[in-house]
Amino acid sequence: CGWPEACAAPEPLARVREERAAVAAVVTALDDAERRIGERVGKLAARMERALEAKKLGPVLGMQRDLKRQLDALPIVGERLATRVEALDAGVEELRDWEYFATAPKREALCEAMEQLAEAEDVAAPARAEQVKSLRAEWNGLGPVRGDEGTALAARFDAAAEKAFAPARAHFEAEAGRRLAEGIAHCAE
Repeated sequence: CGWPEACAAPEPLARVREERAAVAAVVTALDDAERRIGERVGKLAARMERALEAKKLGPVLGMQRDLKRQLDALPIVGERLATRVEALDAGVEELRDWEYFATAPKREALCEAMEQLAEAEDVAAPARAEQVKSLRAEWNGLGPVRGDEGTALAARFDAAAEKAFAPARAHFEAEAGRRLAEGIAHCAE
């Protein structure tokens, strides 16, 4: 039951109509935003599924974080999407477990190599520093550690790396001290 068009609407009715139009515009904007987020979530989930199939853990973890942020922005997550996200999360955990299983022996070997370098007395400081750097790069290339065993291996590796690099550090500090002393002596002349 609308106000007759032939008569001017009273001021309160005009304000109500304006407010209703403003509310309708906000609802439309929210619906559009929800639709766009839903589309992004769908595309992201599809990319994540492909990355999981390709066993690419690094990108998958980034996509998982992105997906969680997008889902948090959705007011309602449908049952189908929730099931898809649960399957993706399970796939991520399976890939993490697989990667840990594959990297644990490599980490053990890197610990042993670093410990051998730490005990070696015949390695020159520059070569020692380069070997520590190389072993560290290999370790980092394996990705983050998981669980208590991974944390223990990381602590073991870090301790061995510290011990292996200590002679090189002492050599480089002595060289820097010598250069500084020579520079001061040269300036004093």
